[in-house]
Order: sequence, then structure tokens, then C-alpha cells
Amino acid sequence: MIRKPFFSPRLPRLSYTVLPKDAGLPLQVPPIPGAASPSPWPKEGLDDALARPALDFALRHLEKLPGGLSFSPFASLENAIHTIVMVGMDQDLLSTSVQQAIRESKDGMAHGARILKQITRVEKLILVVPDHLRETAAGCGCEVRTTSLAYPGFLPKLLMHRVFNHTVPAGLEPQDLGFLFVSAESVAALGRAFAQGKRDDDKIITVIAKNGAAQNVRVAVGTPIGHILRFCGIQAKDRDRVILGGPMRGKAVFSTDLPVEPDTDALMVQDAEDIVAPSLSPCINCGACVRLCPAKIQINMLVRFLENGLYQEAADRYDLFSCVECGLCSWACVSRIPIFQHIMLAKHEIARLKAKGHNL
Repeated sequence: MIRKPFFSPRLPRLSYTVLPKDAGLPLQVPPIPGAASPSPWPKEGLDDALARPALDFALRHLEKLPGGLSFSPFASLENAIHTIVMVGMDQDLLSTSVQQAIRESKDGMAHGARILKQITRVEKLILVVPDHLRETAAGCGCEVRTTSLAYPGFLPKLLMHRVFNHTVPAGLEPQDLGFLFVSAESVAALGRAFAQGKRDDDKIITVIAKNGAAQNVRVAVGTPIGHILRFCGIQAKDRDRVILGGPMRGKAVFSTDLPVEPDTDALMVQDAEDIVAPSLSPCINCGACVRLCPAKIQINMLVRFLENGLYQEAADRYDLFSCVECGLCSWACVSRIPIFQHIMLAKHEIARLKAKGHNL
């Protein structure tokens, strides 16, 4: 049976996109008129930070650098982080922005790794890259490990199993086991910040056009996505789908006025004619989602509970919190059930109710 996958009918195969060796530098998207640029740090604060980078300085001036690096986990005594894992691979298909950042910022990443060690007092930094970036990553000043390109193998919980031989229990995150995963791009941004004496809020994102063609551009965090699409010559018409992220894990947005966030790696536009609408058809127990699920969840049973709003029962009986959020289940579903969206909604609702003090 030939059918369109739910997320993107233009995906030729489920493998990560490799940035070509001859890929040029990303184009610089000009800032919007009147946009403010980061101001230099106070001279006395910079001198002190360069002499001895401190956590309080990082929390004031370096929080949420391009790539999404946050120092808040180190401000809590409850988090005993012993290993920082710098991920040098994009987290979705068609995106190559993190690979581009590694190729461009090798020196900045080495400097950033040294600064990160001083700020966090964590001695063990490990850079994980795909096999084809092994030589590029050499000399980054930390241990380098490589792994093959197979989606969704670069998601943190799967890296924990494949590279570090640890299984993250359901309901926990790698951070709970002492491993903090950060984007390699954010470490490079940290190195540039200390080299320049001010925040560098430029980041690289992959812009994916309606025909699947992708290009990397450099933008300032906070730039409206509509401004980027106009620069790239992409018109988002009525009923087209604009997605922050890639085709498997990205989130559709309602307005092109929304900004690029520090952790935005891709921007995608899907033509209205290519969008495969979700269906109200029931699960037919074909087993496609179960066979593809990297967490081995019995999704055909899980989705029945989710569709009826029985979120806690889904967590208790069918391992809702073992999901690694790769989106393969929705991509494979013959009945076009938006399984991934059901899962994300269930996790959100359980977290919201627990925050309100409900005893689930």
C-alpha cells in the first residue's frame, strides 16, 4: 500500500542529512530595523569572569545562549552532574545546522569547553558526533565519541543507551543520572562570548522550503520567522504549515511573527497540498508503530488510552514516559492517527496537574 507519511510526504528515507563537505558558509539574515544588539559586559565583571568564570556570572549573562545552553541545573544542589555531553548532531531529519556550527566553530568550541569546565566545575566533557565529523571534532579539548547516522539515534535517551550503556528509567531524564546533554553549538557560542567580551546571539538554523530544499542561514535569536522566510524567498500562504523544527519533531506555529528561540535549529514550511490531515479512523492493529518504536512501547494499546483522555492510566499500564519523542509512530501510522501529538499532550497534562498539586 503506497501512502503518504503523516509528517512529511517529501522525506525520501529515514536517515539524518549529512552536510556536504563543499557546503559554503550560511548566509547572514540582516537584522530587522531597530533591533538591539548585545551590549558589552561591564569591564570589571568581564575581567573577573575571564580570570575565574563564576556560576553567578553565567546565570546573569550567559543563560540561554544560541543552542539553548542553560546553567540553572548547576545552581541546584539536588542535581549532581558529573558528565556534560555535547551533542554534535542535529536532532531531526533534514536539519544540518549543528553540523555546520561544528565545522565553523572548532576553535570556539574548544575554548567554550574549557570555559564550561571552569564555570560548572564538571571535569568530564564528552563530544558525541557522527562518524563523518570525527576528524573535524579532533582537537576540541575533550573526549570525542562517534556513532552511526540512524534516526532517531542522536536523541539523548538513545545516546545514553548506545554510547554510554545506561538505560534511562521511565519518567526520568539523563540529568537525573548525572548526564547533562547540551548542543555543541551552544558550547561554541560560549567560547565566542568570552572571546568577544559580550553575548553572541547569532545562531545557525536550517530553512526547509516547500519542495524539501534546505539551506543554512545565520540569524539573531529573536528574529521573527516571517523575516527569515522573506529573506529566503519562501512564501507561507494561507493553509500552509509553518513549523519550528524539523519534519519529525517540529511544532507547527500559528504566526510568522513568532521569534527564533535559542534552541531553534530548523524552520520548515509545508505546502497545504502536501499536508496529510489526521484521521478519526481507529487503530487497525497493523503493528507498524510497535515495530518502529525505539523504546519498544506497545503503542497500539497506549493510543487507545490517550484518545480517551486516560493519561495516567496510559502512563501506568503502557509506558507513556518511556517515549523518547521521536515521532516515528505518527509517521508510520496507516490510520493517520496523530499519535505523537496525543503523547505530547498527555505528558503536558500530567505535568500540569501535578504542578497544581493533584494526586494522580
